[in-house]
Amino acid sequence: MIQMFINLLETIPSLGRHSFQVAFLSAQIAEKMNLDPNVSFLSGLIHDLGLILPYEGKTLLDEIDDTFVIVRDTPGKPLHLHSILGSFITDYVEKLKPISPIVLKHHFPASYLDKTEENLISNIVFISDQVSRYTMINLDVSPRDILIALEDMKSFFFPEVFEACREVLNTEFVQWQLENILAGYDVTDLLDHHVRNCPDCDKKDLIQIGKIVSFIVDTKSEFTTSHTWRVAVFSEKMAEKAGRNSEDLFIAGLYHDIGKISVSYKILEKPAKLSDEEYAIMKKHVYFSYLILLPYKDENWFLPAVRHHERLDGYGYPFRLKGEEMTLEDKIIQVADVFSALLEERPYRPANTVEKALSMVREEVKKKKLSQEAFELLESSLEDFDLSSIEVGREIRKEIRTFVNRVVEKFGDYVL
Repeated sequence: MIQMFINLLETIPSLGRHSFQVAFLSAQIAEKMNLDPNVSFLSGLIHDLGLILPYEGKTLLDEIDDTFVIVRDTPGKPLHLHSILGSFITDYVEKLKPISPIVLKHHFPASYLDKTEENLISNIVFISDQVSRYTMINLDVSPRDILIALEDMKSFFFPEVFEACREVLNTEFVQWQLENILAGYDVTDLLDHHVRNCPDCDKKDLIQIGKIVSFIVDTKSEFTTSHTWRVAVFSEKMAEKAGRNSEDLFIAGLYHDIGKISVSYKILEKPAKLSDEEYAIMKKHVYFSYLILLPYKDENWFLPAVRHHERLDGYGYPFRLKGEEMTLEDKIIQVADVFSALLEERPYRPANTVEKALSMVREEVKKKKLSQEAFELLESSLEDFDLSSIEVGREIRKEIRTFVNRVVEKFGDYVL
């Protein structure tokens, strides 16, 4: 699970480098203070994940580029919106619940906190976050010198946290590792020890995370508000009809477009035909899905998820596979993905009716691009559910709003 988050963050370079720096430095400081370095690492790694969670129709990180900027968050308050949204994500996933309060309070000054282990780790993430942000803005300043700049903020940190940070930043090992992370070097070996000591996840956890992933991906564009969920449900029902593992196909559907998190809104929302360059970027989302999901390469759902743009005639992508090289599961998700997309409005066309969408999929079957067997499974599955009810986004939006309101009510003047 944690390796998947690392792979995801690597597709958003600036956010990834910042998150890896904070995770690494938090673990070093925690170890110096005899606190749990693995909890500190995990908290630092996903402390800013709330930046990519849509709230009221928009994410806080508006654009994916090389600049790490919180464009919609409110400065000058200890409880930022991205902290609340990150806390929601971790609270939503059972095995991440213990770090939810840490993520929530990672901008709280020490004066607002009791000196518990949880709050000490929150404060560790806070000072690590400030160090990282400073190194990203001031590339010619060494990490050790940053504490001079942080002297004005010294009262924001517990004295022992500030002193431990000073000590670890005085070591060449930490200085050079922070520089290497910022330079974009491979951090796999550096982070591996902590990854191995973080909680792994079962299929229940994958589905919980997958719901959030599908919400993030689908809400990036007003034209795909329920696409991923539809693909997951269609694939699940078609697999049931075929006597295949429906849970695996459901998970494959939830994650098949995770690579779109790295695609610019300008491309996803463009009202006209994409240029060749833009289309190449859009196509690459499936490659990013492959990279992000690679930790699960031995799971049965992995290949269907990353093969959803392959076609029987060998003209799909990214592997250019032909029909005999693919499983029925691969072909099921391909049909489910095309059918779901045809039901949705696009900037350049209106949504199709179910009958029209089925007719268009049937034409792709005749052209030997999509599987006849998978198409028949789709047709026979449609009677099993109400298409208008396939919408997980509405449920998650409501849960996010309730969570935000509860936090605001609890912390009052600390927030926004």
